[in-house]
Amino acid sequence: MPRYPQGVTSFIPAYQAYQPDFTMMGKMLSIRQNQYDQNWKQLNNVYGSLLYADTTHEQSQEVKDQLKNEIDFNLKRVSGLDLSLEQNVAAAQQVFQPFYENTSLMYDMAATKNISSARAKGDSYKNSVDPKYSELYWNEGMDEINYRIQEFKETPYDQIQSSGLAQVNYTPNFNIAKEAMALAKDFGDVKVPSSDGKYDYVTTNGQQIQGYLQKLFQTSIGQDPRAQAKFRTESYVDRKNYVNSQAANFGGDKEAAERSYLEDSYRVLSQGAVQRKEISEKNTESLESMVKLLSNPNSPFVVGQDKAMQELTEKYQVSEADLQIAKSASDVATTNEEVTFKNIDVLRNKVDFLKANSLMSKAIGEQAGILSMRNYEKTSKLNEEYKMAVEQQNKMNIEFMKDGVAKGTHRTKVDANGNVSLEEIKSANSWSQFLDRDISGGDTDQAKLFKELQANDFKLISSYLNEGFGLVESLDLNKIEGFQADMFEGISEESRKKLKKQLNGKDITIETIRKLTSSYEGFEKSGLTYTDLNSINNSIAELIFNNDTYSTILDKKYPKGEERNSITKWHNNSIKTNNIITMDIHRKNYMRKKLQEIQDTAPTGSALNFISFAVDSYGNDLGKKGYTRAVSTAQSNKGLNALFADMDADAATEQEIRDAADKAWDENSGFFNPKLWSRFVVPKINAALNLYKLSDGITGNYLNPTDWGKYSLERYFTQKFSMPDYEDVIDAKNDAMKNSLRFKGDPMPGTRGEGTGSSGMSSYAMVVAGASNTKPYQDFYGGSGVAVSIADDAKNIMAQGPGNVIYSAFGTTADVTPDEEGKMEDDDINTELHQETVKRLWEYAVEEMNNKEMGDVSVTVKPGTQFSGNKGGYTMKFGKEFLEKFIQKQDADDNITTIGFGDGNVMNDIFRNGATIITDRSNMNSDTWEAGNMDHIEGILKYKYGQNLSKNSENPEAASQTYSFGNGYKSTFEMYGSPSEPKFRVKNQFPLFDAVHYINTGNVKNEEAEVSNVNPRSLTDNLDLFQNNTVDQYKQYNAKTVSNVQLIIQALQKRNPDISQGEILKVLLNMGYGTI
Repeated sequence: MPRYPQGVTSFIPAYQAYQPDFTMMGKMLSIRQNQYDQNWKQLNNVYGSLLYADTTHEQSQEVKDQLKNEIDFNLKRVSGLDLSLEQNVAAAQQVFQPFYENTSLMYDMAATKNISSARAKGDSYKNSVDPKYSELYWNEGMDEINYRIQEFKETPYDQIQSSGLAQVNYTPNFNIAKEAMALAKDFGDVKVPSSDGKYDYVTTNGQQIQGYLQKLFQTSIGQDPRAQAKFRTESYVDRKNYVNSQAANFGGDKEAAERSYLEDSYRVLSQGAVQRKEISEKNTESLESMVKLLSNPNSPFVVGQDKAMQELTEKYQVSEADLQIAKSASDVATTNEEVTFKNIDVLRNKVDFLKANSLMSKAIGEQAGILSMRNYEKTSKLNEEYKMAVEQQNKMNIEFMKDGVAKGTHRTKVDANGNVSLEEIKSANSWSQFLDRDISGGDTDQAKLFKELQANDFKLISSYLNEGFGLVESLDLNKIEGFQADMFEGISEESRKKLKKQLNGKDITIETIRKLTSSYEGFEKSGLTYTDLNSINNSIAELIFNNDTYSTILDKKYPKGEERNSITKWHNNSIKTNNIITMDIHRKNYMRKKLQEIQDTAPTGSALNFISFAVDSYGNDLGKKGYTRAVSTAQSNKGLNALFADMDADAATEQEIRDAADKAWDENSGFFNPKLWSRFVVPKINAALNLYKLSDGITGNYLNPTDWGKYSLERYFTQKFSMPDYEDVIDAKNDAMKNSLRFKGDPMPGTRGEGTGSSGMSSYAMVVAGASNTKPYQDFYGGSGVAVSIADDAKNIMAQGPGNVIYSAFGTTADVTPDEEGKMEDDDINTELHQETVKRLWEYAVEEMNNKEMGDVSVTVKPGTQFSGNKGGYTMKFGKEFLEKFIQKQDADDNITTIGFGDGNVMNDIFRNGATIITDRSNMNSDTWEAGNMDHIEGILKYKYGQNLSKNSENPEAASQTYSFGNGYKSTFEMYGSPSEPKFRVKNQFPLFDAVHYINTGNVKNEEAEVSNVNPRSLTDNLDLFQNNTVDQYKQYNAKTVSNVQLIIQALQKRNPDISQGEILKVLLNMGYGTI
C-alpha cells in the first residue's frame, strides 16, 4: 500500500493552457527567412557568375553548357532544402564544385575579365582629350592585346593556363622623342670656340655633342622600364603582323610562317648582335688604349692632349655602356643555332628580345643624331690677331718688292696719274708656258697616252693608299666604330652598287679596297673611280690630321724618330697622291670633253658622229655588242622595237608562204607535176632560206642562207639607223686621237702638249744677271732644292759628243733635221760655223762666273722638235750687245782685228732664233725638264682656274687648293689675277705659342703667313718645305713650351694660390716665354 511521507501535504497545480509568443516567433521566422533569402541570392549569384561569365576560348562555352546541365539536375535535388541552414547551403554549394575544379574554365573567365579591363584602359587613352593621357595611346598597344587573344584562342584548351593572358596589360606608348628632348634640354647647349687663324668661330651643339647625348639616352631612356616595354611590344607585334600577312604563302600554316620569320630573323639579328658586340669591343679596346696612351706620365707632352683626354674618356664611357648592352644581346644570340631552332618557344623569346633591343638602339641613335642639331649655330668674326698679321705681312711684302727692284726681278710702274707701283717681272721669277710653233713630235695617240699616264699614276696611288691604310691600323683607328665607314663615305652611289655585287653585299673595308686596288686591271673592273680613290685618300689624311684628337694621338704615339719620319713621308706622299688623283680626274674629264668635241664637230652620219657609242670615257673600245647596245639605248630602244616588229612581220610572212605551200601539196600531187614544184617546192625553199626577204632590200640584216634566217643586230642597226660599222668608228676615232690640230692649243692636263703635231707648249723664263735668289737663276745654275740644273744637264749632254747632240741657230725647226747618223741634213742653213758658234756660246754660258757679263738671258725648255717627237732641247737668247762682243771682225786685208765666235751673219741668226742644243729626250735630266709634266698643284689650280674662267671670262674667281696637316697646320695655294697674267700665292696657317694668348684662352695662337708671287713650278716644293720643316719644328716648339709653361704656372699657383693671371703673364714674359 502506498506510503506517504510524514508532514508532506499534497499539491495539485492548476492547469493552464500554452500561450505562444507570436511576436518572438515572427522575429525568428523573419531572421530565418532573411538567411534563406541571402543564401539563395548567394547561390544564385554563384550560378550566374559561373554560367553567364564572359569567356574567350571557344571550348569554354562547351564546357559551361555541359556543366550547366549537370548543375541544374543537382540543384533540383537540393531545391527542397532549408537554405536558411548553413549545412544545407554548404551542401548546395557542392553542386558548383565541378566549375571550380575545371581550372581551364576558371582561368579563361579570369583572363577574359583582365583583358577586357586592359582594352578599356587603352580605349580610355584613345578617347581622352587630355594630351597627358591621349599620348599614351598607340595602335601597337591594342594590336598586342588582340594578338594575345588570338594566340589564346588557338591554344589547346588544357594548356591555356600557360598562355599568360590573365597577366596581359595594355602597354602605354612611350614618347621617346619627348623624353629625349627633355633630357637634351636639361643637358643644355654646348658652345665650343675654335679658330682657323683668320676667323674665330663659336659652334653651338652639332655633331660635337652627339656622343654625349647618346651616352645620356643610353643610361636613362635605355634603362627606363616604360621604354623597354614599348619596344618589347613593338617587337612582338612585328612578328605577329608578319605571321598573319604571310601565312597564305605557307598554305595557311601560321606555325610554318612564324618559324620562317623566327629563323630568318634570328640569323640576321644574332649575327648583328654578335657583330655589334665585336665592333663595340674593338671600339672600347681602341679608346681604352688611347686613354692609357694619353695618361702615360712617361711619354712626352703633346699640345692638346688634355682636351683629347677629356673627349676620349667620355667616348670610352659611352662605349663601355654600349658594350654592356651589346653583350646582353650577344649572350642571347650565341646559343648553338641548331639547339635554338629545336624549341620554338626558346627561339621566339630570343628573337623578340633581340628585335626589341635592335629597335631601341636604332631609336636612341636617331634621337641623338636629331637632337644634336637642336639650337645648332656657328658664328664667326674676324680674328683681331689675324688683322695685325696681315698688316705686318703687307709691310714685309713691300720690303720684298723693293728688294726685287734692286735685284731686277721687279720694276717700278707709273700710271697716268703719276702713282708709282711695283710690278713683278714674271719671267724673271717663274717659268711660263707658250704655244711653240717650232716643236712637234709627230703623231701621238692621245688615248694611248692617257691610259699609260693613268696606269703609271695608279702604281703610286695604290702604294700610297696602302701606306695610309697601314697608318690607320697602327693607330687602331680601324677598330673605332664608324671610322672605316667615314673613310669610305665619299665613294659614289654608283660605285657602291658595283662594289656590292662584287662583295656579295658585305661591308666595304680596308681589306676589300686593298684587294680591289692591288692592280690597275683589278681597279678598272672594280667599279671604283679615281674620284673614289681621291675621296679615300683625302679622308685618311683628313680623319687623322684634321681631327685634333686623332692627330694628338698620332703625335703622342710617334713623337719623333724613324717611325715619325715615315709618317711624315707618307703624309707628303698622300698629298702627292691627292694631286696625282686630281690630275687623273682632270685627264678623264679632258678625254670625255675631247671625245665629245670630236663627235660634235663631225659631219652628220659620219663614223666620228658615233664615237661616244663605241668607246667609254677612258677612250677604251666597247666592242661590237657594247656599240650596238649603246646606239639602241640612245634611240630610246627604238632600234630593238623596230627589229622585233620586223621579225614578227617576217615570221607572219614566212608562215603564209608555208601555209600556201602545204595547200598546194594537197591540191597538186605527182612528182612531175609542174604546179607541185612552183607552188610547193620553191616556196618551201624560199621560206627555209629566207629568199623571200630579198625583195625588201635589207638582205644584209640576216646571216642567210647559212644560218637559216638568224638576225645580226649589228647589221640590222647599221642599215636601219644608218649606223657606221664598228670597225670604221674605231679607225676614225684612232685617227682623230692622233690629229694634232685637235689638241695643240689645249693639251692634256699635266702635259706640255708635246708630240701632237704642228705646235706644242714650251716653257721659258728670264735668267736675270746676278739675281741668284730667283727660281729661274737657280734652275739654270743650281741652288737650294735643285738636284740637276740646266747648266749641269747641258754639260752632260755636250760631253756625249757628235751624234748625240745637235747645235742649232734655227731652233728646233725642220731646218736642222739630222741624218741617220745624227748629222745635219742641210748644212747650208745651219752651217758648221753656226753649230760651232752655238756650242761655244753654251760652253761660255753654263759657267756661272760669266753670268753678269752675259746680262739677262732668256731660256726656253722645248719638249719636242718639228722633226722628231723623241727629241727635246734648250734654247738661250742673248742680248744684242753681248753677242756683238763675240763677232769676229776683219779689216780690208782680211786680217782678224777682233777674235770672236762667229761672223755677223751667224750672230744675227742666233740673235733672232737663239742658241739651241738638241738631244734625245731620254738624255735630258734637269729638274726644269722633269717639271715639264707640270707641278701637280699648278696643274690642279690651272684646271680649276679654267673652270672659273669659263663661267666669268673677264673676272674669274681665284682657284684654290688646301692641304691640312692637323692641329691647325694648313697650306692653301691660290691662282688669281687676270687671265692673261695669273699669279700664284700660298697661305700657311700654323699654331704658335704666345704667352698673352695662352693665358687668356688656354690655347696656342693660330697664325697665318702669306707669300705672294710664288713660282708655280715650286708650289709642291713650298708645300714640302712647310710640312717637313715648319710643321715639325713648330709642333716640337709648342709642345715643349706649353709643357714648361704649365709646370711654371703650377709652381706659381702652389706658392701663391691667389696669384692673378696678369702676375703669371709678367713672370712668363720675364722668363722669355713670349712668342718666337
